[in-house]
Amino acid sequence: MGIIRQGVLGGFRNKTGAVVGSYWRTLDVIKGLPRNTGKAPTLKQKNQQLQFALITSFLSWFGNLINVGFRSVSKITTPMNVAVRYHLAEAVLGVGPDYSIDFSKVKFSVGRLAKPRGGECDCQICFDFYVADACGFY
Repeated sequence: MGIIRQGVLGGFRNKTGAVVGSYWRTLDVIKGLPRNTGKAPTLKQKNQQLQFALITSFLSWFGNLINVGFRSVSKITTPMNVAVRYHLAEAVLGVGPDYSIDFSKVKFSVGRLAKPRGGECDCQICFDFYVADACGFY
């Protein structure tokens, strides 16, 4: 049952018939119910799903860092969505189904950095990535 919050012209939430109402980022949103298709995904769709899974599983480990580093890019899109969009376009290597991440293109922050207060910094930060073996050892 849908609940109308602001009268007839206001938004509603929950399912009402074939539509679902929700409130998302200060917007009242109405969506149609999803339909299942009987068709199998095409090769292009499978490849896109593999790339998306690779990038989202990698970036999910750095969620808090991504939320800070990509915050200033868009006021509407979430920082994680901006980061996923960048990495899908720039940091995926290979041909399906053997995709990998180009770590030289990985970014955890974009935009301008604030200047240090009360001094200067002439330093460099280096990251090393290690791949765990089947037992979880490095």
